[in-house]
Amino acid sequence: MLPEVTLNKVSREDVDRVAGWLQDDRVASRWFGHYACGDPVHRGYEPAHMVEASDSEWDRVFVHDPHRFIYSIYNEWSEHIGESQVMVDERGGAELSLLIGRTDLWHRGYGTSTVMALLDQVFDFYRLDRAWVNVPDNNTPAVGLFKKLGFVHKDTSKLCQRRDGSAVNSLILSIESSNYQPQHANENRSRSTPVVTVAGLPGSGFESLGAEIADITGSRFLDDEISEMVGRRLRRSVGELDALKSSSRSFWSRTMRSMSAHWEQYGATDDPSVLFGPRLNIDSHDPLGYINKQEYLEGFRGVITELALEGNTVLCEIGANLYIPSKVPAFRLLVMASDESRQRRIAGEFGLDPMDAEARRTQLDRDSLAMCKHLYGHDLIDVEYYDLVLNVDRMTQTRAAESIASMLEGDSATIQREFLAAVR
Repeated sequence: MLPEVTLNKVSREDVDRVAGWLQDDRVASRWFGHYACGDPVHRGYEPAHMVEASDSEWDRVFVHDPHRFIYSIYNEWSEHIGESQVMVDERGGAELSLLIGRTDLWHRGYGTSTVMALLDQVFDFYRLDRAWVNVPDNNTPAVGLFKKLGFVHKDTSKLCQRRDGSAVNSLILSIESSNYQPQHANENRSRSTPVVTVAGLPGSGFESLGAEIADITGSRFLDDEISEMVGRRLRRSVGELDALKSSSRSFWSRTMRSMSAHWEQYGATDDPSVLFGPRLNIDSHDPLGYINKQEYLEGFRGVITELALEGNTVLCEIGANLYIPSKVPAFRLLVMASDESRQRRIAGEFGLDPMDAEARRTQLDRDSLAMCKHLYGHDLIDVEYYDLVLNVDRMTQTRAAESIASMLEGDSATIQREFLAAVR
């Protein structure tokens, strides 16, 4: 029976261990991928450097790269034992590489379990057509492992030359998705649910619908927690993030925010060139340390990307649909409802009479649309940004959630076609 492994997000402690492992020539020579004949060359980044890298550089390597996905390999006792990577190519395939750094765990099946987990990611999660590896021909255990799993030898090339002049050749082995038969799972093997984003105008009930979809699919549901995660990432309070969002809701709020920084910077003065000088822009650097649009969007993008890569998640946050990595299966839902039904929900939520509820709904609509336009740069209710636009006036919330959950196994085009047929 093969041991269990999990593919986790990479931490700085993990990278530090990788740097130490690569000092062992035995480990460096077993890296399943390109390496130099001599000093070990790690793929994608330099471990010793990344341990002390800035947060922005870390995110560039481990979060924002759309073509390289890096995972730490953990065993059944939650011990870090290696690293693996998926490098997506331009032909609908991906190159795999992995390293089991714990030499005491070699020849115990951890490499095989890791390759199976990577193939599940490539074929089930990223929905790619082909996986391939580049293995030194003298790494007999690795070659045997891949052939056992159905990889076929496609090509041989010279990898590098040793100091004694002899050549090290590389074997290219690949497997098509149609030929991969998971050996570690039964017919009832669970499948990753696509990441779901849910958005809508105030009073549409998009938040409660997203929560019900998550409950039915067994996914993690995140709404207000997303702002908390962005705040921790940027070392900012949720109040600071809310202030930035509020300043994006109207021309005057954006103007007053930037002017307030201007007044605080210069204090009391009679010099008109100072009082009425160039207005600060919330998109640019602020000398007083206020959070700006660019800083917020970088943090927001990083959080959404990490959550999307984890999978099995329902993200109930306006703007989340814009930052799902292109290779991650996702379903973007816009929830709509009539003005009258939204006013009834708002009246019940705030305890308002019909007239006040209409005024509150109008103001909330205006604020939400303006914030989305000026902060995220898109129209909240533009259907081009979504896979499905659902009018919840036409069916109960429970039926809508159950119908969407039952179709999440297909691609977004199939989901939309089948769902529209079901509600007509």
